[in-house]
Amino acid sequence: MVAWYTSVFLAVFLIRDFNWRGHGGNHASKGKKLGWEFDDKSNARNQFFYGYFASEWHDNHHKYPSSAKNGFLQGQPDLAFQIIKFLSKIGVIESYVDMSRMFKEQILSPISAPTSKAEKDIECGASSSSRTR
Repeated sequence: MVAWYTSVFLAVFLIRDFNWRGHGGNHASKGKKLGWEFDDKSNARNQFFYGYFASEWHDNHHKYPSSAKNGFLQGQPDLAFQIIKFLSKIGVIESYVDMSRMFKEQILSPISAPTSKAEKDIECGASSSSRTR
């Protein structure tokens, strides 16, 4: 009986702790970690403990909620996604969504991409005088 109460307490504690910390907790007033958290519409956080042990990169999940894969960066292992890929290979799962490519295009590419229209024109070899209106 003691084991049952202990397991219920730990499960409830871990779920409540994850919810509180995963959605900002006492860090709601602090800014997000640059280069680690990218969803600016929520207070969600990528937490090391839950990320490493439960593949729950919560800020990434809020940025791409339909993605089966949530570990987009190096240092964000996603064991759950590896299991999903395996289940797909053996036919248990018919399809899944992997937003890794979109993450790289939307988040990682703009860091090195030109930001202004003039920079884009220069990069493409066009000048303002050669364009037609």
